Amino acid sequence: HAWRLRRRVAANDVYLSEGLQFAPLLLRGLGRRRVRTFMIVSNETPYFLLSGCYGRLKGMVLRRLFAAWTGYLCLGRMEREIVQALVGADVHTVEVPGFIRRERYDAFQHIAPDLGGRRVLSIANGPGGFRAWYKGLDVMTAAVRRVRERQPDVVLDIVGNWTPDVVRQYEGPGIAF
Repeated sequence: HAWRLRRRVAANDVYLSEGLQFAPLLLRGLGRRRVRTFMIVSNETPYFLLSGCYGRLKGMVLRRLFAAWTGYLCLGRMEREIVQALVGADVHTVEVPGFIRRERYDAFQHIAPDLGGRRVLSIANGPGGFRAWYKGLDVMTAAVRRVRERQPDVVLDIVGNWTPDVVRQYEGPGIAF
């Protein structure tokens, strides 16, 4: 069926795909080196690559695949900055703003948080593994432990579905799931 794919590739010079796919290598392997491939970047993959979460070998392979794209459409500034750190600032990146419905945006503009409160609420869903790290449970719980050294009445409530091993690892005085 490679001939069908070759015919489709021959009819198109630009491909857009969401996330890290094998399209650039496949298209270039079919002799279409001039094909331009653009990735929609809107997930945690670039962050994990930059932070070394995948390990040495897997990270090296994924970085190479990631760098094979012609350009990147990044959802927000953070994604764009991470992509540029991975592939270089000279690679074509476009920052696409996040989309928040106007009525929600307007409603949030009028919220005045009570900064004098002692309860912190985190809504973060797991269920476990790297998601705890990605969601920042390690940083968040460490920060609350430090704050509790001076303000013992500060409490962190983490709402979400987490595996028992994550709960055991991060819960403690003033930190509840």
